[in-house]
Amino acid sequence: MNKEIIQCITDFIKGGDESNLDKLNKVLHNEYRNIQSGFFSEKGLFIIDKEKYLTLIRENTFGGIPRTMKINLIEINGDIAYAKIVLESEKMVFNSLITLIKENENWYIIGNYPHFDYKAE
Repeated sequence: MNKEIIQCITDFIKGGDESNLDKLNKVLHNEYRNIQSGFFSEKGLFIIDKEKYLTLIRENTFGGIPRTMKINLIEINGDIAYAKIVLESEKMVFNSLITLIKENENWYIIGNYPHFDYKAE
């Protein structure tokens, strides 16, 4: 697997887990989008741009909780890559498709498409 892509994904996940806005700003593309079905107890489709995503991290709505990460797949097609990952916290499991693009020799996260479920108590 590509080390630069793995590092970019790791920094993205750890940046969220640690609520580290500097780390996130370094790996999120300016056109970043987080697209998810449901927003905690709210139903519907939610499209969250980079600015809103960072605000949700800053306000502790997203992030701040450590998760384990398993990368199941990375596929690279030129300057675009896709990764399927599973994240697990104490209370939730996330299955995410992450898209990355390469610009100026650096990889950036441009899309995150998470699906999450609460663990049974």
